[in-house]
Amino acid sequence: MCIAGRSIISVTIKDIAKLANVSHTTVSRCLNDSPLISDKTKNRVLKIAKELNYEVNSSARSLSTKKTGIIGVIYQQELEDFGSSAYINELFLELRHNLETLQLDTILLEAINPDTFMSNTIRLIRQHKVDGFLLIHGQISPNDITYINEYDIPAVQVHFKPDYLDLNTMDYYITDNIRGGYIAAKHLIERGCRKIIALECSPNIGKEFEDRTTGFKNAAKEGRLAEEDCMVFKMKCKYLSAYHFVHEHIELIRTCDGIFAQADILASACITALKEHGLRVPGDIKIVGYDDSFYSTLVPPFITTIHQPREEITVKACNRILDLIKTDGEEIKSLEQEQIEPYLIIRETT
Repeated sequence: MCIAGRSIISVTIKDIAKLANVSHTTVSRCLNDSPLISDKTKNRVLKIAKELNYEVNSSARSLSTKKTGIIGVIYQQELEDFGSSAYINELFLELRHNLETLQLDTILLEAINPDTFMSNTIRLIRQHKVDGFLLIHGQISPNDITYINEYDIPAVQVHFKPDYLDLNTMDYYITDNIRGGYIAAKHLIERGCRKIIALECSPNIGKEFEDRTTGFKNAAKEGRLAEEDCMVFKMKCKYLSAYHFVHEHIELIRTCDGIFAQADILASACITALKEHGLRVPGDIKIVGYDDSFYSTLVPPFITTIHQPREEITVKACNRILDLIKTDGEEIKSLEQEQIEPYLIIRETT
């Protein structure tokens, strides 16, 4: 970065943090003369701020001192028409319930306004409508994060790993999807399956499904399955996608004894289509789903599935955002970063 050409307005806390090799929170504490920061670090940060002609944004400072009792839950638009939205809806309900228990209200919004294409996150900050954010978004923009940091708004990443941001710089509670895929495949192998198909959802909303496939392949390798006996097919996460896949690949499927469907809606569609071809579940082919959504117990045979730990994730995320709001981050000495393991729910399909 060329210091000489920078204007006062263009310099942000993020710029200072990058040059000082510290977090934006540390920079904020230095500028506010926090006793939690060593004099050595404080002097180094203040020196850089002075060299950059940085001036504290007093309007941002005043915004951060007022409390609304409202949390912004920011999600990406793709989740509204996405096949595994059954799980996401349950996650939203869990979040709202836990926030209400903590006497906090919720504003649930897409990150980008679908009509104006402007950032709802930035609008909420400018209008001082929220005390903090829970981000259920794998592709939150760096610009939104810059505003969150500049205004010192507490934020916690939930469920998704962000694609464009360094996960190590933020509080987060996410599912260990690699472990989930591993558990699913290992269970099928332990049930005697030696030729398994994995149905990977492939919408553009993050890398959680790629992680599930990675776990699936890890378990297959550990179980000494040949590469040609652990096949991966990508498809949209919709009921008809899996339903048509079975009909179109029925001869291949007849040679298999296991299916790992990376969403329960896909597993449900597979069961229906397999029945139409006279194949019994689990007699002829065993199936493991993912999410433990309502699809898993909608119609028998009920689906063996990977339970995403939404209860634990939401409780921890809501408690964390409340702590950050109460203390304004000044008493928070470290980030909370947890990748929480999912677990297997054994039902009738295995």
